Amino acid sequence: MSNSLANSVADSLAALLPSAADADRPWLVWYAPGERVELTGRVLHMWQCKIAGLLMTEASSAAPAGPLVHLDLGVHWRTLTWCGGVWLVGGAAVFAAPDSVVDQVDISVAFAPEGLHADAEVQVLVPREPLARRWPGALPPLVLDGVADVMPHPDSFTAGPFNGAAAAIVQYPGQAPDVPVQVSRDALAADPAGPRTGPARGRGAGARNVGSRGPGARRNRPGGGPRGACGVARRPDRSTRLPRCRRRAHAGGRPAGGRRSAGAAVTPQ
Repeated sequence: MSNSLANSVADSLAALLPSAADADRPWLVWYAPGERVELTGRVLHMWQCKIAGLLMTEASSAAPAGPLVHLDLGVHWRTLTWCGGVWLVGGAAVFAAPDSVVDQVDISVAFAPEGLHADAEVQVLVPREPLARRWPGALPPLVLDGVADVMPHPDSFTAGPFNGAAAAIVQYPGQAPDVPVQVSRDALAADPAGPRTGPARGRGAGARNVGSRGPGARRNRPGGGPRGACGVARRPDRSTRLPRCRRRAHAGGRPAGGRRSAGAAVTPQ
């Protein structure tokens, strides 16, 4: 089986994730005060493959169905890179409201030590800074660095195939009886912007999904991949006046329209 994600599986969810071939346009644009982060499909693919490699290496005791990965990253572009890595290994991303009691998880990933799940087999701290190469300062004992320990892993990953009925997202709503809600891989692939699960209902409540790339995106690239749309996300405290992400007029050009703002395109170092 090829190491290329685009050719490796027929899995409905994996087929929507970016591949190394998606290098000519942005897949995700993130806005926060004083910050603009743009990731092409190729860069996002590299991040998710490296994260998948870390998950496979560290989650040795995870169930055959895939690891449960608790993400306490709020509404942030790094959340999507970790979701992609989780889904490549067949796991489920676990999101929780602040007052939820989360069941056992295999891996916990957070921006701050207090956000880590105390009973997780593996704990990972991720720096917020877009160009950070490592966690700022000393890490707690046995906690991994969400950048420095990710970067050594390969830029490619052979995925699946996985059962479409398996959970892709597990959401703890934080309301009685606080029973976790699951979204399957097939359901998420069928409607990526569908039910409001994930970080938007937790610590990052109020986030706005301006645009997303899903089954309805125009498909005109050789090889069948979606083309002509990208995801735009912002922090809740960001102005609602956001640039539009339009379809390219021709392959290899910059997106038509839109406004450049302070920030940086992020590439794994």
